[in-house]
Amino acid sequence: AVEQINYLLGDNKMSMNNGDGECFSFQIGYGANYPLNPHHRSACPRHNVYSQASPPSSCAAGGDPHVLTGALVGGPGSNDIHTDDINNHKTNEVAIDYNA
Repeated sequence: AVEQINYLLGDNKMSMNNGDGECFSFQIGYGANYPLNPHHRSACPRHNVYSQASPPSSCAAGGDPHVLTGALVGGPGSNDIHTDDINNHKTNEVAIDYNA
């Protein structure tokens, strides 16, 4: 269990591949490098996260008006790569069962 928690908080392949040497945390607001574009209606209420349309500029590139501090995103795919994209529900959705 400790290894899984460490992975979620930054001891992972994303940390080795991001080029800046910073840990990549899957928990929003933890550390210096974490997801900025969660797939969650509360993070960007003006964007329909269930459509494929581009989000408003105020919600793109980390401009979400409501930061979901403490929320945990879905995580990487089977290739151990995470995509920080508001439209990617597979890797960037926030759900209560991830935080339980």
